[in-house]
Amino acid sequence: AAVETLRSPEVGFKGKITLISREEHPFYYRIKTSKALQVDVTRVPFTTDRPNARATEKLYKSMGVSLVLGREVERIDAEGKTIRMRVTGDVTGKTSTSISYDKVLCATG
Repeated sequence: AAVETLRSPEVGFKGKITLISREEHPFYYRIKTSKALQVDVTRVPFTTDRPNARATEKLYKSMGVSLVLGREVERIDAEGKTIRMRVTGDVTGKTSTSISYDKVLCATG
């Protein structure tokens, strides 16, 4: 919702947006998913090609949003304007990388 709001005509933000998520796959609407699972799941055709995930990737790309998936934010350095992140599940810190930012929005759920 944050990305849609930023890109809406009312707000009109045109700058670069990078969305970081610990999830390895593009986002999906959990509420709709749980409602869909209230049916007989043996009759629902689940596939591994994730058509909704591909559609979500295309949507974000069309909105000029870069997706950084499978990364956990370790630290936000407000003074240095950098975000330090690592590969999801890495407890060693060996996969840590940093990116810089102008403004940051933490949307945790």
